[in-house]
Amino acid sequence: MGVGGGKILETAKSSAYYSKLPIVICTTTASLYAHCSSISVIYTMKGIL
Repeated sequence: MGVGGGKILETAKSSAYYSKLPIVICTTTASLYAHCSSISVIYTMKGIL
């Protein structure tokens, strides 16, 4: 479950994806697309996954 703004929701979506668990999103701020997008971008030292 992700409760909060953009970074929190992106982290919750990524965690749910890698854990193969369902996700529930509850926004508390007026984020642009984090609450309605099913994808998230993950940055690593080697680039973007």
